[in-house]
Amino acid sequence: MHIEGPGLFCIIGPNGVGKSTLVKCLNRLLMPDEGRIRLNHRDLEDMHLGEISRKIGFVPVATNDTFSTGVLDTVLMGRFPHRHHSSKEKDITIALESLKALDIEELALRNVNEISAGQRQRVAIAKGIAQEPEVLILDEPTANLDARHQIIVTKLMHRISAEKGMTVIMISHDLNIASKYADSVIVMAPPGKVIVTGPPNEVITKELIRDVYGVDCEIVDDHGRPHVILEDAI
Repeated sequence: MHIEGPGLFCIIGPNGVGKSTLVKCLNRLLMPDEGRIRLNHRDLEDMHLGEISRKIGFVPVATNDTFSTGVLDTVLMGRFPHRHHSSKEKDITIALESLKALDIEELALRNVNEISAGQRQRVAIAKGIAQEPEVLILDEPTANLDARHQIIVTKLMHRISAEKGMTVIMISHDLNIASKYADSVIVMAPPGKVIVTGPPNEVITKELIRDVYGVDCEIVDDHGRPHVILEDAI
């Protein structure tokens, strides 16, 4: 698998196929049993964790756990990898700019446990953006969010990948949201293999949905993007 940004890359595939394992290997939270992961032609295992944290940001799967921490303080935690290379004033400026990029700058002085689930998820993403990584990886960023917030978060990640010149890799369970907003789709299938990568209109087909998900469907054109209409499980 080769990913070259900037752009939004959505990883799709059935439950249990290894999507979360893959993104954790990309961030060296897990070490692969075999194979190599390279960033800018360098093996990830040869890089110091501090260097990795400055180049790769990670937003874990959304949870309902909240703590009485200020929103701005939470986002400032993303500046930790730069603590020896940045001033406090610069860190605050970058944190505020990250909140503004996600349209939640008015929440800066609120506590995380006082805001909605959708707002908390945007705070988590702002923390990842404040890290100023070359690559931002998100493990199911729309999990536990309603349909509206799933669309809002995915659109934001597409916009930010363009505005920040960032490679954004995220797991998505919604085929149509991934098809509509991703620049490229990465499809995983049992037994945990990447089987195809490419633009949604080339990758998302009736045959692929049938083979990977075991579901019959129809594909209709939505302004040049495929839209999946599920019919029946095989």
